[in-house]
Formats: sequence, structure tokens, C-alpha cells
Amino acid sequence: MSRIDDLLRTLVAEGGSDLHLSSGVPSMMRRAGDLEELPGAEGAPGADWLRDAIAEVMPEREGREFGERFSLDFAYAIPDLARFRVNAFLHHGGVGAAFRVIPNRVPEFAELGLPAAVKDFARLSRGLVLVTGPKGAGKSTTLAALLQEMARSRALHILTLEDPVEFVVPAGRSIVQQRQVGHSVGSIASGIREALREDPDVLMISDLRGAEIFESALEAAEAGVLVLGALPTASARKTITRVVAAFPREERVRILGMMADSLRGVVGQILMNRADGEGRVLGLELMVVNDPISQLIREERIHQIPALIQTGRKAGSRLLDQHIMDLLMAGVIRAEEAHRWARQKEVFSAYLESTSTASPG
Repeated sequence: MSRIDDLLRTLVAEGGSDLHLSSGVPSMMRRAGDLEELPGAEGAPGADWLRDAIAEVMPEREGREFGERFSLDFAYAIPDLARFRVNAFLHHGGVGAAFRVIPNRVPEFAELGLPAAVKDFARLSRGLVLVTGPKGAGKSTTLAALLQEMARSRALHILTLEDPVEFVVPAGRSIVQQRQVGHSVGSIASGIREALREDPDVLMISDLRGAEIFESALEAAEAGVLVLGALPTASARKTITRVVAAFPREERVRILGMMADSLRGVVGQILMNRADGEGRVLGLELMVVNDPISQLIREERIHQIPALIQTGRKAGSRLLDQHIMDLLMAGVIRAEEAHRWARQKEVFSAYLESTSTASPG
């Protein structure tokens, strides 16, 4: 057992999502979005202790490269507890690491608060589905839930390209092959090229950033593969705008045409603090692509997409602010939290002001 295991067990027992270790600084955890000192941790770890402790959990191959690369991503598992996504790095004070909790079991859709329209993406046979949001918004969890649903309900060949592998997806009725960058594949870009020679039905890519990677993903979707991927973008409109902006201007008409043909949906996520203090709740923007939205993409009228999302609730589409309002009206979140995350903050200002007026003093 490594000397960090006790800290990780405390993290999981306390309901934390992340453990932050830095030499000379008390061990900290993130819980419900807030950073606080890890209970029971004795003082601040010294530089030598922390360097040796991180080396104990770092795979041997990565350990040899760490001093040259200065930052390293890898996965670590404690049996019967959880897996952890780890980033180890060097800084002015020595060495540091961030551990993100990845549960051993892939959550179900209902546990995540995902609507049926997201689950419907698991029935697709081809195309591109994007899951977007800031770091820590649960993108990997949603992708794993989709893969789990596909694997248990259909006989498919599912390939993943991850850095690192996070959730281990049960095979169910399918063949599930999960590849980690730096271990079983050199890079995501080369992994996509290799995957297309291996007869996949589904290809999940943990990070679609970069013109080369995104174009390869579009080509895979055009070839008849269902491609799932993650991007750190804030909304469906911004996702398309940012992807297109990564390409030279002379390439954009072609890329827009490929996206119009292949894109099936965008799931945008945030995590908000619950009003009752019991953890966080998913805030969701969902764009289910239909013919009118495809036409807007093809013609680069991206600014008009939110209006079609707003009127597409029957098909499951919703803007983030619509969902935030639903959660506020149901009492799931407070007005302050709604205002913090809303895109059109003026819509929520009246609720914020009424809360302030009702507060004593």
C-alpha cells in the first residue's frame, strides 16, 4: 500500500472529488466545488516525502519520463475503492499532484440526472456526438454512461482513446477496447487512424481539441462510425464556433459541410451547488441536431442556433438558462447559484434581488 492511499481513502470517505498535494502546503480536497483542508492530514507534506509518495503510485515507464516532461497524466486504482486520474507536476516549491476520483462503477443515467434525449444518443449507428463543459463538469462520466448503455444493449465493437483511461466500461454484449495514450497508442491522432482499420462501430475520444484531431473524428463519422468526444467549450454555439475557428479560412466551408452532415448532438454540462447543501446538481444544455440546425451549420449562421434550441424542447433540446430556471423554480438551486452560472444574467437578476430583500438586515 502506498503512503498516499490513506489520504485517498479519506478523500472518498469525505465525499471529495479531488485531492491536491503540494510540498510545504497542507493536503487539500475539493468538495461540492469548494477547496478545503483534508480532515486528518497531519501537517504539510515535505518535498522529499511527497516526491517519494508520488513515485510509489506512478507507473514505472512514466516515472522514468517525469523528470524530462515536468508534468504527467496517469491513472491509479485502489481495489474496491475507486480509480483516480492523476496529474503530477513540478513547481517552484518542488513536486505536486492532483487526484480526481473516478468511481469503480459507471453511474446510470438516472443517477446523473441526464434526460432520455441524451440516452437516445446510445441508439445511433453513425455520426458525431459532443459532450462539452469546463473541467470537472462530468464530461467523462457522461461519456462512460453512454458507452455502458451501448455495450449492454447492443453487440458492438467499441474503441476508446483516452489520456488516461478513467472509467472501465463493462463489456456487456459488446467488445470494449480502451486505449491509453502513451501506453497502447502513441497519440490520439494516430489512434484515430489506426482505429479506422480495426472495424469499430463506436469510437470515443476523450479530447477532441485541435484541428487535426477534430477533422479525423469527422472523417471517422463520415465513414460510418459513431464518434463520441469531449471538448472544454461552454455551449453548443460556442462549440461549433471554436471548432471552425481552428481551421484556416479556406477550409471552413468544407469543415462546416462535414459537421452539418455528421453532427447529431451536443451535450453541454456544468455542475452547480444544491440549495440543500447535499452535493451538486447537473446543469444541462442539449442540442439535438435536426435538419434546420444542420442547415444553419452548413451556412455558418451559428448565431441563430440558440433560437432553434429554445423552440426544440419537444425533441429534448434545451438551453442552459432554461434548465437553470427549471432547477431554480423547483428549489433545487438558490438564486445566487442560478445567477452565477446563467448566460443571460439579467433574466435572473430579479430573483437575486428578491432574495437579498428577503434576507434579514
